[in-house]
Amino acid sequence: MPPEALLGAGVAIDHALRPVVSSMGAAHAVQGMFSLDRDIAAEGGMSSVAPPVALALERFTDQLSAGLGGRTERLPAAG
Repeated sequence: MPPEALLGAGVAIDHALRPVVSSMGAAHAVQGMFSLDRDIAAEGGMSSVAPPVALALERFTDQLSAGLGGRTERLPAAG
């Protein structure tokens, strides 16, 4: 399946789940984030993501945290 088709499927899932999450009483539903498996690596109990994915994850978690009124400063890396 070409990457464009996967992105379309991901967007469809995001749009399909948003009303479900809202109907369950969610106060905040942030925009979904999608990544391809080639951008994520796991080896020996450790994982890493490609720099563009890391930046997108940081923005995603900042958006979620701000929506919840919580911490917005950057946490130190684990390990």
